[in-house]
Amino acid sequence: MTNLSFENKVTLLVLKPMVTVSLQEDLYIKGGEELEIPFSIKNIGTAPASDLSVNYRVDDELLDNVTLPDLPREVNASSVLPEMILLDTEGIAYGEYSLVVEVAYRTPRNETKSAEKKSTIHIMGPTEEEINQETLAKAGEAERDAGIFLTRDEYGSALEEYQEAKKLYEAVGLTTKVAEMNDKITLVGETIEKIQMNTEKADQEFQAGEGYLYDDNYPQALEKTKSAKALYNQVLSLTKDNEPQRTLYEEKISECEERIQYLEQKVADEESEDPETPELETVFVGAIIFLLIALIFGIILIRRE
Repeated sequence: MTNLSFENKVTLLVLKPMVTVSLQEDLYIKGGEELEIPFSIKNIGTAPASDLSVNYRVDDELLDNVTLPDLPREVNASSVLPEMILLDTEGIAYGEYSLVVEVAYRTPRNETKSAEKKSTIHIMGPTEEEINQETLAKAGEAERDAGIFLTRDEYGSALEEYQEAKKLYEAVGLTTKVAEMNDKITLVGETIEKIQMNTEKADQEFQAGEGYLYDDNYPQALEKTKSAKALYNQVLSLTKDNEPQRTLYEEKISECEERIQYLEQKVADEESEDPETPELETVFVGAIIFLLIALIFGIILIRRE
């Protein structure tokens, strides 16, 4: 009789999930741009992980700038969930910031477990070359704006833009452009000064004309008013493309013209009067008196004889 023996092997398979988080340890982004932060949740276990929840921990400065994804509630065994966090760095200071992605889940045995991964976000400022290029671009823009203001005879605004352009060109050490801006600043400044001086002088001449008019000195009033008009015309030639200024000086010139017309008529009226008439009357009266004296003297002589 043969005895047979059977050896039975029993393999016990324990089903359980094991979740891991993959996230790049160092992330780099230039300040002001939007950063896409990819991460993944992987279940390397043999059972599904349920009641999935994710907690994102970031520095306070990043809180309002982070857009988080919506995640499913479960990840199956040997499955991967690729996800993406968006970070807008606009308005955030340059520097290093921390980000932690923590995933909590529940096992089939109703155990709560978690896994996490930390990353450092580096928000970088521009390089020196980028700063110089940006500065040059701003300087060129300021110079162009100044030219536009000049075409509209807006000298004050043009001066401000040329001064800004000069400052920016100085910052990058572009000496030729700095010298060019200095020349333009001087020219515009002289024009502004000329407008101010001529306007003040014209106002003074016009007011002096009013004084002579009050004293009925029409020739002097006319001379001063004509001088004021000429000065206002000079200023108008420099501000003709600046509508508010053109309107102002056109009104001043019109006022001068009205007064000049009035004064010219007054001067003409004075000149039309015969200045010799009083002298003729005096001579005529004198002659009559002389004749009367001579007549009386003659009568006296006759009587004596």
